Amino acid sequence: MEIIKQGINHQTGIHQEDGKTIVFENVDVSGNLDRVRRMREAEINSATFGKCVASIPLAAIAHWGAQFGIDMHTVMNDDKLLDRCIADYSRFKVDGGIY
Repeated sequence: MEIIKQGINHQTGIHQEDGKTIVFENVDVSGNLDRVRRMREAEINSATFGKCVASIPLAAIAHWGAQFGIDMHTVMNDDKLLDRCIADYSRFKVDGGIY
């Protein structure tokens, strides 16, 4: 396994196995989950600040869409797909109510 690119919270690498080349990406979303927890605790949703339903990392949206053969931009521009994504990634929800 060879790391090609590494950032603060992600790494991209390449691995060869059984004559196949596998490109992978690992993303650490713990910082995002911590931010969501703090947003919940601060009860940021209000008439003044508006409503934040969720804070989902783009990598998670891309991963969710890839499971269904859908690219990230399609998911982000289709409300029904985005609703399904938010439902599947409920740990990133800021607001616990109906949106």
